[in-house]
Amino acid sequence: ADFTVGERVRDEDGHAATVRYIGSVASAKDQKAVYIGVEWDDVTRGKHNGSAVGSDGVLVRHFVCADGAGSFLKPKKIKRGDTYGAVVRRRYVEMEAETISKDNKLDMDVASVRTWSGRELPIEFHGEMKIRSMQQVQDQEKVTVRDEMIAFAGDDAAEATPKINFLDVQGNLMWDWAQLSALGDQLPNLEVLRMNGNRMYMPTLPPQGLSPSATMKLRMLVLNSCGLNSWAQVALLERTLPCLDTLSLAFNDLEDLELILEAQANGGAGGADVPPPTPA
Repeated sequence: ADFTVGERVRDEDGHAATVRYIGSVASAKDQKAVYIGVEWDDVTRGKHNGSAVGSDGVLVRHFVCADGAGSFLKPKKIKRGDTYGAVVRRRYVEMEAETISKDNKLDMDVASVRTWSGRELPIEFHGEMKIRSMQQVQDQEKVTVRDEMIAFAGDDAAEATPKINFLDVQGNLMWDWAQLSALGDQLPNLEVLRMNGNRMYMPTLPPQGLSPSATMKLRMLVLNSCGLNSWAQVALLERTLPCLDTLSLAFNDLEDLELILEAQANGGAGGADVPPPTPA
């Protein structure tokens, strides 16, 4: 599938970035070649601010980012995210998967201890299957999958985690509100969702907010460092969360919040239809 502006990606070393531009680059030798312009989460990882100088010496700005945070990459140099179900199944081993011990012996270069008399005794690993049985994700109510590749809902989230009510996906690659809504639709018992560090692309937030069926039981939503930039958008989001009692928004640049609060304090129309912020 093709990349999309706003999409979250990782490079081969695991560094995360946001796609800001797709197309030819002024400084490229091959003007027909397609590059992906990205803004790195680590603002020191890039080489420029989204601009390039053409062969005619003219500066062309392809996208805007902080100086040193931008790069132009060939598509093969970055990886797109994966579905929720696929990532969860990779992280939580299934009962049928190959065991790491054979006859209770670990298959390692160094898997022994030396006794006081100098003898080497093998380390034995007992109870692997018992431990594994307690780790089956389909039986878990609380699931944590941090700093992984989750970007899309897929269609098997309910099958992967049918009993879940607490989900922590901090540091993944979620970016599309429609995908988050689709994920919530499949996890109707979700009460706590921790989204820290998923840089959400605000233009993907539908005018009506999230799907009502995706948020019917959600009590806590943590959106710290999610790239939110407007309190008006947060207010729209909050209206579609009927059971919410905790909303955390730390480290987001809500640039219009002061203006809205000032308008409300003065009784102006600018903030009349926007509810005041909910403490988190």
